[in-house]
Amino acid sequence: MVFTYENLARYVREALAHFHDPAFLQTSPLIELLDPGATSEELQDLLRKKIESLRPDPIVPPERPEWMAYRILQRRYLHLESPYALCEELGISVASLYRYQHQAMEALIESLWREAIRRGKANLTTKEDSLGATYLERSVCEPIDIRTVLQSVQQIFARFASQEGLGFSITWPSSPLVLYGDPAVFHQIILNMLVGAVRIGIEETLHLEVQRQGSSVCCLVKGACSSKPLDQNILKQSELDLCQKLLGIYGSQLQVRKREENISLSCLIPSIKPPIVLIVEDYEDAR
Repeated sequence: MVFTYENLARYVREALAHFHDPAFLQTSPLIELLDPGATSEELQDLLRKKIESLRPDPIVPPERPEWMAYRILQRRYLHLESPYALCEELGISVASLYRYQHQAMEALIESLWREAIRRGKANLTTKEDSLGATYLERSVCEPIDIRTVLQSVQQIFARFASQEGLGFSITWPSSPLVLYGDPAVFHQIILNMLVGAVRIGIEETLHLEVQRQGSSVCCLVKGACSSKPLDQNILKQSELDLCQKLLGIYGSQLQVRKREENISLSCLIPSIKPPIVLIVEDYEDAR
């Protein structure tokens, strides 16, 4: 099964609501995130681990609000505590409880969505706008070898291309190609370029070429074609619009060029190590 963001979110909520019901969990589509023949106990373990991943760092004092979302998700679904008992115990209103619960649920769904992407079981042509908003709100920055991202892209998009009856190939340098940023963002940028090219129109084969260009990495998609004039609104189609927004995080933009009937999509992503900023402040909230 290949998940859309919407149905994955629904299945996660249903599974949590029936967390202690093995018969229900055994028939949950989320079983597909695990290995063939997985059991309800393994699905419980996956959900438990994902909830645990939301636990704040131990250095955060237990009375801090950062703990609220994690505690509410854990106690509501794993320990079956009622909302009203939790409100009384935590000293919060019902409205606040559901606000924190919503935040925690969204974080849990996003974590499982990334799991679906990693396992090649996510339909990446859905829910792009909300994913883009998430990444734009809080993008991480870490060194990544883009070849690792491309290997995952190749595995996922090759299936999509096969379903569409298209050929697909990638070329990239044999030596490490390091970028600084969020690997999930780069993953999404490249996949959206490819899917956007398919939406424009492909004759037979789509090719992705990634290479170093000075202090940047150039990503070039070739193989799209159209006899129609190049519409300036082409970048407003959902896949390419999100791609443009994500590239904006890194000060880059998507370029679409047409020569005769052949159309190419490209972007130049800076490969510059970000500076380290030291903040000295004894008031925690100000930090």
